[in-house]
Amino acid sequence: MVKLVAEKLVRIIATAELEAQFIELSKRHSVSGYTVVDARGAGASGIQHGLMDIDSNILFLMVVPPERLNEVMEDLAKMIRRGHHLMALVSDTEVMRRQKDLP
Repeated sequence: MVKLVAEKLVRIIATAELEAQFIELSKRHSVSGYTVVDARGAGASGIQHGLMDIDSNILFLMVVPPERLNEVMEDLAKMIRRGHHLMALVSDTEVMRRQKDLP
């Protein structure tokens, strides 16, 4: 049977201008990787359709070990307090890690 590791999936929806800060945040907290996807939609900030740089959003995803989640969320909270518009969603997930003995 394949072993799965319990982790936290952090999904951040924010303006594309914050991508570099999220990458730095992931490095600072030793997150092993991340995924960035262009995002469109509507919410409290209005419609985000991505036709101009000022209204382009991204979905930034990273898998975080549970013991590091609080420090990641604290950094995101600091960004919100500085006035950045972002939404962070956290959920439990399980990850199949690369192992030399996997078939």
